[in-house]
Amino acid sequence: MKTLSQSKSDFVVLDSISVITSDEATGSAGSISQVKAVAEAMVEFGKNSQTTIIMIGHVNKDGNLA
Repeated sequence: MKTLSQSKSDFVVLDSISVITSDEATGSAGSISQVKAVAEAMVEFGKNSQTTIIMIGHVNKDGNLA
């Protein structure tokens, strides 16, 4: 978040959310707990900084997060 805060961007595109991790959650990148923690942090950042956040997640044919 420090890098995002310093950039003062109008919008951020996060492609793919499943490869980002958070120290606040357990599990590996792409796990439900990690994706949820990253998404929550990004939403909070977007609201606090008035930055538009676009998060992309890839789903495989079985409906699972890729």
